[in-house]
Amino acid sequence: MKVFFKHSKHPQGYLPKIAYHLARGNEPKVKYFTERQINEYGEVKPSHKEFVQLRKSHIQDAIELSRETYFDLFLDALHAAYDVTTYANGYEINEREWDEHAMDSVPPPIGENLAFSVGLYRNGRPIRQCLHVCIFGMKSGKYELNYYVS
Repeated sequence: MKVFFKHSKHPQGYLPKIAYHLARGNEPKVKYFTERQINEYGEVKPSHKEFVQLRKSHIQDAIELSRETYFDLFLDALHAAYDVTTYANGYEINEREWDEHAMDSVPPPIGENLAFSVGLYRNGRPIRQCLHVCIFGMKSGKYELNYYVS
């Protein structure tokens, strides 16, 4: 659910930042961005609060996922890398590269790796860092996920 504003460079204004800092428990930042949201875009509506709560739950789920290494399904491992990078770490992933490398790939066979890198963005601008993902097919039928940003 996207909330659009007339004169906003970012579609949701400061709502994603508010949700991010709420999930992290950083109250001074929540207060700061809430004040900026109100000053620039007016009163906070129920749909805005709903968006923030939904986004906060996504961020909390991503933080929990960041502790997992082994996944039963290949797609679960890919989604975990994507969600943790976007929701918990606050990056934006180059969707075209992600679709090309991750979604068009097949699960690695037992004992082999699937590795790729994807470009990242911050506030809509490309940055020099990339998301590096490596998924290993294990004998138990599970997949080991390793990923980092550098």
